[in-house]
Amino acid sequence: MEGKMKAYKIFHNDWTCRGFQFEVGKTYKHSGEVSVCSQGFHACEKLKDCFEYYPPVQWMKFAAVELGGTIKTNDNKSAASEITIVREIPFEDI
Repeated sequence: MEGKMKAYKIFHNDWTCRGFQFEVGKTYKHSGEVSVCSQGFHACEKLKDCFEYYPPVQWMKFAAVELGGTIKTNDNKSAASEITIVREIPFEDI
């Protein structure tokens, strides 16, 4: 699928995920193949689904994101060739 999709993502407290550094307000592009659980930027359409992959603890960073470009979805997780970190979601709002 090509296009845009609103989603949610959890990061470590330093805004990293799998060794990649992110920043709120920025867009990142993945070159190469996109595959769920393997390649590309990953996120979930529902915030609660993120908790299957990361613990809901206050020192993690929670964010609303937008996936774009090539998007592949499998069950409750999507992988995309492009991700924009739209805004941080405070832990109190979870």
